[in-house]
Amino acid sequence: MSRKINDDSMSLEIDGRVIATAQFSEHAAADGNGAWIVSCHPGRLFTRNQAITPWWSLNGSPSATATMTRS
Repeated sequence: MSRKINDDSMSLEIDGRVIATAQFSEHAAADGNGAWIVSCHPGRLFTRNQAITPWWSLNGSPSATATMTRS
């Protein structure tokens, strides 16, 4: 399992296949703060914390293969 979390995107890979992605869009929310669009919930907008939670809760703890980078 590999998790990649950047300032404006996230992805989850299992066995070399991308399972889910999330991207930040500064124009997605009416409040002017932007929102995260998650591939498995395309009709909903999320905060960063809401978008990141499923990436860490899949097995209850961060994986040793998690990659966090700053773009």
